[in-house]
Amino acid sequence: MINIRLLILFLLSSYGFFSISCKKDSDTSPPQIEALLPAVHSIHNTFDTINVKANIIDDQELTFVSVELLNADLISVVTPYSKTLSTKEYRLNASIIVDNIQLTSGIHYILITAKDKENTTRSFTEVVVNGLPIETRGYVTFENIFTQFEVHRYFNGSDSILYQSQGEVVGGVVDSYHQQLGVLRGPDGPFETHPLFPFINEWEVGNIHGGISFCRGQADKLFIQLGFTDQILSFYQGEGALKRNFTSDINHKPLYSLDHDENIIVWQKAPGQGSDRLEVFFPSGALKQITSYNHTVVDLEIKDENKIFVISNDENDAHYDIYNLENGEIQELMIAGEHFKSACTDNIGRLYIAGMNGVYRYDPISLQLATILSISANKLEWDLNLDLLIASTDDQLIVFNSLGMELESYTLTGESVELGVWYSK
Repeated sequence: MINIRLLILFLLSSYGFFSISCKKDSDTSPPQIEALLPAVHSIHNTFDTINVKANIIDDQELTFVSVELLNADLISVVTPYSKTLSTKEYRLNASIIVDNIQLTSGIHYILITAKDKENTTRSFTEVVVNGLPIETRGYVTFENIFTQFEVHRYFNGSDSILYQSQGEVVGGVVDSYHQQLGVLRGPDGPFETHPLFPFINEWEVGNIHGGISFCRGQADKLFIQLGFTDQILSFYQGEGALKRNFTSDINHKPLYSLDHDENIIVWQKAPGQGSDRLEVFFPSGALKQITSYNHTVVDLEIKDENKIFVISNDENDAHYDIYNLENGEIQELMIAGEHFKSACTDNIGRLYIAGMNGVYRYDPISLQLATILSISANKLEWDLNLDLLIASTDDQLIVFNSLGMELESYTLTGESVELGVWYSK
């Protein structure tokens, strides 16, 4: 029996040899790739850095090269490497960081793609990647109690305090990738991170006039928006390292996310204007596009590689529109007389929305919206490991299965301002 996967790999790698124009002066010679590293069947672990080396030549000018790590289904699973070229020979020396904690152990492929102006060549190297066992450690709330705040972990019927301090917390994140808490103290900061265990060391990045967001891309990444200084949005990642700066002319707390290509998506309200607007930045920091929006945006969720769900409200209705990042088109979807608060997505891409009148689930395959819970939730999170919906109300944290059946509930100690899921690696 023919191995279908090997057949697909052969066809893909041979594509460049058959995509030849009929013009007389067409380029009939595709790029040639000599893959040197990694070795075939070499073994790698999650969080390893895989060195990729190859010699690439062409009789015409090379225009592009990229490196990807694909799983057994030929789906890219970590941030790829790419470079624009203008040479006939190129010695590739790239690194791929295996920073996806959701990887499944088994056969993977290093894909090197090289292009000239008319042809594409692909080279596949089979490797083995060992994934990490993922464990849910708890559901974390950031709660204000009179003159102090507490960070609680609720799990398996128990309530424990992870961190407490004087003052007010206005935002928080659980950064599972770096195993740390991020706490925004007061509307002007400072922002601090505290290791989930043990509680040693912390770093502060100064006063924050804005907000923070925890973005799940190929790996869990912590991004912090640090107020506007000369209209500069500063994003930090990990243990306080400055990731990149963006220039923006709007001085307002943004709501932002990170898509699969590491584009930064920023929604914010223009001063003195009645509409929010969206700004999309390329990973380089260059502005990609701006779109005006006449609703108040409360949450963003990634739908797929090119689209996002925009959760918003106007004076009378609630919206869960689908925004196309490629062309700026908006597919409007709404519920009359509702008011949305937050949203999350599950393991198969279904959207869950917390509204005043209940919790809704939208299936992008069947295009059906259904009310699954009658509670008025403030925050929603999805446990990607146990496939559970976590909801916080004014005084409770409740855990539901995917069918909407309540599994357990906890009484909150104070007023919860944020909700997160803590995973261990």
